Amino acid sequence: MESGEPGDAPKMATVAPAPFPAKLAPQRMPRGAIRRPALVEILGHGSGATLTLICAPAGFGKTTLLTEWVEAARTSAPATAFAWVTLDSRDNEPVRFWRHVIAALAGVAPGVGQRSLEAMRAGPERVVDAALPLLLDDLGRVESPIVLILDDYYRAETLEIDMAVEQVLSYRPPGLHIVMATRSDPALGIARLRASGRLAELRADSLAFSDDEASRFLREMGVTGLTEGDKQSLLRRAGGWPALLASRHFSCPPQAGTSSSSPSAAANVRWSTT
Repeated sequence: MESGEPGDAPKMATVAPAPFPAKLAPQRMPRGAIRRPALVEILGHGSGATLTLICAPAGFGKTTLLTEWVEAARTSAPATAFAWVTLDSRDNEPVRFWRHVIAALAGVAPGVGQRSLEAMRAGPERVVDAALPLLLDDLGRVESPIVLILDDYYRAETLEIDMAVEQVLSYRPPGLHIVMATRSDPALGIARLRASGRLAELRADSLAFSDDEASRFLREMGVTGLTEGDKQSLLRRAGGWPALLASRHFSCPPQAGTSSSSPSAAANVRWSTT
């Protein structure tokens, strides 16, 4: 066969795009965020579990809580390193997903995952049988504890990625703890982990604001002009859902004889714009 014919073309290695640095760090605490030390303490006590799962619909403050935990741990658990990955829908390709995970881990444990990256150059089929065993071997040599946070896991979740993550959960070294924030239970044998005592979890009922937290949240958001009756009505309707309380339309209760959508309904309610 002459050189230059199709059969002579070398097989190209698979190379995923370089990780985005912004995806590898927690966001800043948002304006009006309510500190929740009791929940932060629960997260800190979950390190003995195989997986910590924070599962709730949108707007319950999952990412905000994780950010607060990471900030608090800088003083309460300085020996623990936090590797953070914010996932999106483009991360549902295995090589891209694990490149971001490895970049986050290497950021707190230099050198971790380099052999795995080389193994993945052969293609996504080498993730489970070659790249992950090498990654777990590297992590087993790290002396300091590492918390790997996978935020918005549902955005990247596929059966293939679930299978790979489940392998990591099954064979993780003792110093690695995985924390996952998502909107629905991932296919990771959650019931089995719970039954064996290897799952720590926070769900919507735990993340919902108490009346005191909701009142403080409204003050922090600059909502003024609510009567006590209006505030209590608002809190009952919100049911502790932070995103609903943050809605300007929702937080402006109707006055007598008006609908909640009319301009006069919000006449006495003010929001801070600073």
